[in-house]
Amino acid sequence: MAFGNIVSGQEYLDFEDLVLDTTYNNGDTFSTTGTTVQVGPFQSGNGTTVTDGFVRVRDFQSAGHNGQDLVFNNATIQLSFPCTESVSYHFGSFGGNLNLSVNGDFRIVSSPSDLDGLLVGGVNVSMMQTGANTGIVTLTGNVTTLAIGGSEFALDHLCYTLCPGTDPGDRRYIDFSEPPVPDGDLTVGDEWQEDFVSIQVTPFAFANGSTTDQGFARESVGTAGHTGPEVTTNNANLRFLFYECVGRVEVHFGAYGGNVNLSVNGDMANLGNLLDADGLTLGRAQVSVQKSGEVEGGYLGILTFEGEIKEFELGGQEFAMDHICYEPCAGMSCIDFEELTVRVPYGEGEGFSEDGVIMTVGKFNNASGGFVAADDNLRANHAGNDLLLNDAKLDFLIDCATHLSLYYGHFGGDIHLEINGEPVSHTGPLSNLSGSTIGGVLVTIRHMSVNGGEQGVLVLEGTIQSISIGGQELWIDHVCFTPCQPLPDCIDFEALPVTKEYAVNEAFSEDGITMTVERFLFSNGTTTSAGMAVVDDANKAGHLGNDLALVNANLRVGVDCAERIRLHFGDYGGIVNLLLNGTPLIGDDLSDFDGMTVGSLTISVTQGTVAGGVIGVLEIWGGPITEFGIGGQEFWIDHLCYMPCDPVIVERCLEMDSMEDLPDNVTTRVHFSIIVRGTVELTLLTSSTLGALSWGDAGATITRHSGNLYRLYVDIPKTTVRRFYQIDLHPGPVAAP
Repeated sequence: MAFGNIVSGQEYLDFEDLVLDTTYNNGDTFSTTGTTVQVGPFQSGNGTTVTDGFVRVRDFQSAGHNGQDLVFNNATIQLSFPCTESVSYHFGSFGGNLNLSVNGDFRIVSSPSDLDGLLVGGVNVSMMQTGANTGIVTLTGNVTTLAIGGSEFALDHLCYTLCPGTDPGDRRYIDFSEPPVPDGDLTVGDEWQEDFVSIQVTPFAFANGSTTDQGFARESVGTAGHTGPEVTTNNANLRFLFYECVGRVEVHFGAYGGNVNLSVNGDMANLGNLLDADGLTLGRAQVSVQKSGEVEGGYLGILTFEGEIKEFELGGQEFAMDHICYEPCAGMSCIDFEELTVRVPYGEGEGFSEDGVIMTVGKFNNASGGFVAADDNLRANHAGNDLLLNDAKLDFLIDCATHLSLYYGHFGGDIHLEINGEPVSHTGPLSNLSGSTIGGVLVTIRHMSVNGGEQGVLVLEGTIQSISIGGQELWIDHVCFTPCQPLPDCIDFEALPVTKEYAVNEAFSEDGITMTVERFLFSNGTTTSAGMAVVDDANKAGHLGNDLALVNANLRVGVDCAERIRLHFGDYGGIVNLLLNGTPLIGDDLSDFDGMTVGSLTISVTQGTVAGGVIGVLEIWGGPITEFGIGGQEFWIDHLCYMPCDPVIVERCLEMDSMEDLPDNVTTRVHFSIIVRGTVELTLLTSSTLGALSWGDAGATITRHSGNLYRLYVDIPKTTVRRFYQIDLHPGPVAAP
């Protein structure tokens, strides 16, 4: 759903885009400033429901505001919102009673002044008179559904303020309307989709723990506290399986008897009353329940849970649900191709970026002449621009992702999908790849047949280091991914002056890390000291801000110990050098090292073609990494990030045998090896009744042997008593004495 114009954090509906004198009858739906509005029935003071009323667009300014307004004759309008802090509207009341429903809590009043001071649907209502028949009503709180109307009533300038951080474009809805719920009673095992979210009827558990698969679900209306169609369950549950990481879910419900089942990520609660779920943690999601009103035979409310949600189940014995709102997990990045100019092609070797992700165009099936271009025909079944891949493939330079989804429309020809370097070419529809594993990543596809092809959502789950997709008549859109856990420490060369040159053996530092320019090693074994490192801002490594050009030079990065290192690079000619824990590597380009292991370390390289060279991401893991260097001839690096090692000691205990034949005042110097990862502080302890040895008393020294291997020397007093000595390590800023 789209929402109205935004002004200073508010959105407003002034109805100026509607055609003057248009009449909307009960059941009609219209859109104003991108917001969907539905006309509904009106309830008179004696409880009679009027269904033949209407709403008309007029310019009489009867609500006390400029321009067009809506005039009501025994009718209401119904709207839905994302999370709001407040809603207000201008009104004119000229006879008869008024209807107001907030979050499913319905009220009938005879005068606007009767609204002032009420609490409706958990929201505070206030009314300010602006004229004999006009005023402003303000609703303070989270209004998710609203119905307003009257006998002789006018409405204008409806404003709402979003909750902080709320982006209405991030929220999606399941309203059981498009496509409609299948006809008849739905039994256990029945399944359908809305917005490619899988909805399944599942067995129900009674309060005593027994289960039944004989229940059913069916479409209904008017019992879940929201407009339009809804679903009621009778001794059955509905399971909602999302195709992406969802961070927040909100459900409108009506409970009319019996117990309720609620499960999040497979963690089930069997509840006598859904209100008892408020404050629970299920499947690592926090649950809250807000009661919004009492109705005959039960109550209405809004169920919310927040966390990383892949699926949930909900149902009851006499239970209704509607308007399931969900939004992606925090930190998810999405590419919607909105920054591209429609119908401007990009050919082989060309690239573009959006939200920091670089995409490059490559050959499809080794054929030249293909292209990609932004389109606005919604062929991928998502709003706004999509991207046509016409005999071409698109490479995404993503550092690392754990989940990726994209909308697609496939209307003919072959398909190419490559994940983590494993290519799959396919002659059938893309959906045939569902359930396969490519590059160690699980592929799931939810689709529907459309005229001339299929549309769907492609979902990848696993560690994704690289992805490429291509086709002959393929449209894609809304490519969303969850980045891997970010590495905590990064070097971006932003503190260095642009154009600054560093010669071989010169050193500089950023964020406490010393980096030294070193000689470059050629394939024939010779080296040169004539190279240099140059600070640049041309973004040739595929990342924003400054980067560092290495011209016939290497850069040694003084990270004492890292578990993982990741960096962006650009290679525009010549060979490359890589140094890992004392092992030098030489290659035509970094892709020569992709998949290689050096000791316990694994090297991964993802790269794509750009004008004059390649850009990509190098990642090394499986540490400890105690020596790291990289270089090239026309080579740029940027955004070098690493995960420091945790402090660890090996061989931390030393047992000394008794030395009865030696005088007590004689000492002997012993040594043993320890491995230190990270910066540590050493403490020497003894179990002797004489007390702990201080470093001075023990004459202790520690020297670095190689890499992260240290040699510890201690003067141990000789004694006739068997002693045990222990070395303790503590994280700290002090290096060993």
